[in-house]
Amino acid sequence: MPIKKRPCCVCRKWFRPDPRVGARQRACSAESCKRERHRRACASWRKKNAQGLKEDRVRARLSAEAGGLDRQVVRDEMGTQAAVVLEESLRLLVSGTRDAFRTQVLGITRESIRLLPRGRQDATDAARPPP
Repeated sequence: MPIKKRPCCVCRKWFRPDPRVGARQRACSAESCKRERHRRACASWRKKNAQGLKEDRVRARLSAEAGGLDRQVVRDEMGTQAAVVLEESLRLLVSGTRDAFRTQVLGITRESIRLLPRGRQDATDAARPPP
């Protein structure tokens, strides 16, 4: 069943959509219309994703500075108060993580000591040479 003709969203001329695309095709096959439809779609996407694009630019700017965060760049982007809050939060996060690792290491060490073989316990152990 052939697809009905429809008007191009750019030039408004009537066209028959490509059967492989079907009802999804909005622009005619003229190159200028394809480019304009693509330009409009990209502009719409950028408008919907403006916040994400801004975050990407800030992230790129921060990582461009010698592979790490430059405090001055962070302050410029966020403001002094927000930068200080972020810095303190990160310091507490690192400190808490370090404490958690220390606790785990102590627990593992205690468990390992408990599992170590003890001296010979009976006559069957006496027949074996020490390790």
